[in-house]
Amino acid sequence: MFAEQFRAVYQGLALAGDRSKKICAVASATTQGRLANVEYYRNSPVMSMEEKYHPLVFDNGIRQKFPAPTKAVKPIRFRESRGMQGE
Repeated sequence: MFAEQFRAVYQGLALAGDRSKKICAVASATTQGRLANVEYYRNSPVMSMEEKYHPLVFDNGIRQKFPAPTKAVKPIRFRESRGMQGE
């Protein structure tokens, strides 16, 4: 129900008004379920970033410690910015 309401509001919404041509697109996640997402992200390069970027896990509304990686986490690879060229 909430996902349908979210999609109805945000699908096709212009993100930055007149300053951008970007349009919001809402799609289903490729990984479904809490446990599947924890397993996916615990070994993800995002875990090598600052903690403020790590995914959060809650149990009955109480934040839980995110499970430690089960293998070495590769560092994040940053893409070259496309919007800052020629400045």
